[in-house]
Amino acid sequence: MAPTKSERFASGEVAKSSDDGLTIDQGIACVLMLVALALTYLIH
Repeated sequence: MAPTKSERFASGEVAKSSDDGLTIDQGIACVLMLVALALTYLIH
């Protein structure tokens, strides 16, 4: 049975490529949300 993500994290065996991609995607989403929030605030 494959170890869960938390188990791999605890043992230091984190798959860099998939986790980095997820982090980048979440960062982009966060920036876009902040831009949308700022535009909404400025327009009103």
